[in-house]
Amino acid sequence: TELFKVGHRPPASKQAFEKAKTDKDVAAFGAVGQKAVPMPNIPAMGSVWADWGVAQAEIISGKASNPKATWDAMVKAIDDKI
Repeated sequence: TELFKVGHRPPASKQAFEKAKTDKDVAAFGAVGQKAVPMPNIPAMGSVWADWGVAQAEIISGKASNPKATWDAMVKAIDDKI
């Protein structure tokens, strides 16, 4: 609950979430989390995050002139690494 209080970060603990879910953003994260699939905690996932983050940032910021091509290039780069 303390991370929520100081940074409005959605709590991972179900007990803490119950205390913070009155916040609309936290409630939205909770709703999405109901259908979420955990990411594997394996070293190979480290190969994913850099390419994924760059592609997402370019698409969201509008820097990617062709979002589909940017996403496809990201997928290929990740596939090549793992």
